Amino acid sequence: AEQYPKTLGQLLRLCGQDPMLVARAPWLSTSADEALPSLVWPGEVTKRAERLQICFRETGVRFAGARVRAVPAVTLNEHFRRTQNKGRVLGDVFVELARELRAIGPGPLHITADKHGGRAAYAALLGQAFPLCPIDIGCETPAASEYSVKTPQGLTIVVFRREAEDASLPVALASMIAKYVRERL
Repeated sequence: AEQYPKTLGQLLRLCGQDPMLVARAPWLSTSADEALPSLVWPGEVTKRAERLQICFRETGVRFAGARVRAVPAVTLNEHFRRTQNKGRVLGDVFVELARELRAIGPGPLHITADKHGGRAAYAALLGQAFPLCPIDIGCETPAASEYSVKTPQGLTIVVFRREAEDASLPVALASMIAKYVRERL
């Protein structure tokens, strides 16, 4: 039987976040101990996970992992004081998550992300995520920006798409995980 996280802290660790960083805010200090699932019965989680596994098998999709970054207000404020730009937080978190995903293993990797506001150019951001790696720009339009990055671990295709969760199962799943974590916190 598949093992699912039993607490919010376990879910955060599974998604690559240290629960203690989130607990820096006094009102979140006990959040890591919150039992999961908290809004549905465990059988519902198992049933839906089994359906998702069937979809993965039928489509040949492999779940490589999920990463979440909850940014507590104190961290956001520290970042803003340092950079004077709240929008840079999103870019910095993307860089961190992209590096973690690329480090999961060798071979080709496809990353799809929601656009960061009205931005169309992301090559500089990808240069921060993958320093010294060649970046080929496929397109940079209001609807989508596409890049190929040649990393030592393999080719990494990165697509930033407007309303990406409507067109991408991985983005939709990531969005659900992030919203669930946010609501639990």
